[in-house]
This record gives sequence, C-alpha cells and structure tokens, in this order.
Amino acid sequence: MEEEINIVSEEHDHRIVEKLNNILDAGEAAMVIIAPYSGLVVAPRVILYPYIDFPEEFNIKQAIDAIKRKLRERNLLKEGKIERLFLLIQSPGGGVISSFKVAKLIRENVKEVISFIIHFAMSGGTLIVLASNKIVMGPISHVSPIDIQMKYKEDFISSNDIIRAFRGVSALFEKIPEENAPYSWKVLAEKLDPIMIQEAMNVNELAKTYALKLLTHEYSSLKNRAEEIVRRLVEGYPTHDYVIDYKELKEIFGEDNVIYAEELEENNKIRKLWYVFEEWFSKYKDLSSNRHIVRYYTKVEYTAQNNKRGELNVQTL
Repeated sequence: MEEEINIVSEEHDHRIVEKLNNILDAGEAAMVIIAPYSGLVVAPRVILYPYIDFPEEFNIKQAIDAIKRKLRERNLLKEGKIERLFLLIQSPGGGVISSFKVAKLIRENVKEVISFIIHFAMSGGTLIVLASNKIVMGPISHVSPIDIQMKYKEDFISSNDIIRAFRGVSALFEKIPEENAPYSWKVLAEKLDPIMIQEAMNVNELAKTYALKLLTHEYSSLKNRAEEIVRRLVEGYPTHDYVIDYKELKEIFGEDNVIYAEELEENNKIRKLWYVFEEWFSKYKDLSSNRHIVRYYTKVEYTAQNNKRGELNVQTL
C-alpha cells in the first residue's frame, strides 16, 4: 500500500531547504505547484490526473497564509504582502474559475512573482502564469493558449473552433443567397447550434476578462502589453495544444519579461534557483496523486552570504 501523500506543506527536504536558504534573501519565499505525471490509479483502467479545481484553491491559500504568517512573526511582511515569491508552476490546467482564483490569490498577495516553468504550464496553468512579473523558462518549457474547452458530444473542443466554424459558414452565405447555396453548405449551417455558438462567445469573453484582471493589477509589470497578450493567448492560435516556447513567449510578453535560464551565468541568482527548482520538481513529479502537490519555503533569517534584501537584477545576481 502506497504511503499517503501530504498534498500541501512546508518543504522539509534538508538538501532543498539548505540550497534555498543560501540563495534567497530574508523576506523572500519559494513555492512549487506540481501536477505529478502519473496521476492516481483508482482502478485497473481508471487513472485520475491532477486538475486545477476547488481543492487547489484552498491548498494554495493555505500555503500563502503560512508564508505570510511566518514573515509576520519576523516583521518581514510589509503592508500585508509577500515582497517576492519564486514560484514553480507545473500544470496541465483545469477549471477556468479555480485557475483564475488561484492566479488572483497569488497576484493580490505578492508584490513580485517570478514564475519558473521547468516543463509546462498549460491552459489554466497559463492563466496562473499571467500573475507573474517575470517568467523563467528552459529548453523544454512551454505554455499554451487559454481558449476555454467546451463539452462537445463525448469530447472537449476549443471555444474558438465553434466560433470559427460559425464565421466560416456565415462567410459562405455572404457570397450566395441561401436559396442558391449548395446542399452541403446548408447541411453545415443546420449542424451549428446557436446556443453553443453564443456560449463559445461568452466563455471567450470570460477568458479575456479574467486575463485582463490579472495583467492590469497594480502589481503587474505587463499592463502596457495586456491587450495584446490577451488577444494572442485567447484567440491567436489554431489549437489549444499549440506549444508556446520561450522564444514565442518573449514576442508576446516582451524581451525583458521572459528569461531563458540557460543564457544566465552560473552565479546568477535566477540560474541557481533554476537548478534548485529542477531538483524540487524531480522530487514530486512521479508521485501518484490526482491533486497538485504544493510545497513552500520562507526565508526569515539573515545570513552572512545574504545579509540584506535587495532588488532582483537578472543580469547580475
């Protein structure tokens, strides 16, 4: 029988804690949100995979509250906010409501969020990435579009597919009156469900609204690019499975807002943290769980190596 997994807790692995303690400044925190690859086997042919849902909302709030509590005890919590959080996001996505609430929770409680994507943050995971000030990626990292998936027969399809199908058929009938249209066109038109079309338009607007709320928050550094980011991520891609790597994300978010870890010097703070996050990720990625694993660490002691908290400089740290 497998040992029960503690879904959310402070990190106690002494190797990871020691490395984080040597890199972070007092008042900074690190957190990982990891969807294990394996999922949870509940029957011989039934596997439940991690999905951002209502439990994730509570679990991540529990972690943020614990970080704030520890900082408050040491008088390191300024204006009730965490000054800087280094956040690893590994997620295939989930419900739009819970994904937005998790992102909003992070954005409203942290002044500066530096997100690390070791492998992927897709769909709802990408929505959480929008709560970042900077994003750190590597050679196999990617995010995905945030068009919402809708139930269609026995599968899920992109809201954009429904809208594009409607616009495509509408364009055909702009050229030829209905009575003169080919039979095949009429069959296509009859298959379109007006209620589903309206719902697709509604959920796309919902995705845009949520994304804009995150990108225009007072702590966001992406306000001036918000409209373009939302347009690209919600409507700009042919499929929900499109891989957006670090080069393409730089085009969308701006050169200064996306960092490629392998271009940094070995003694750079972000590069050092990248190595730690890789190790942290490896510790939990193969566990059997249908929930995202949440771990956190808060630096509260000044050390000889880091005796004061300074501004994050990607080029020099």
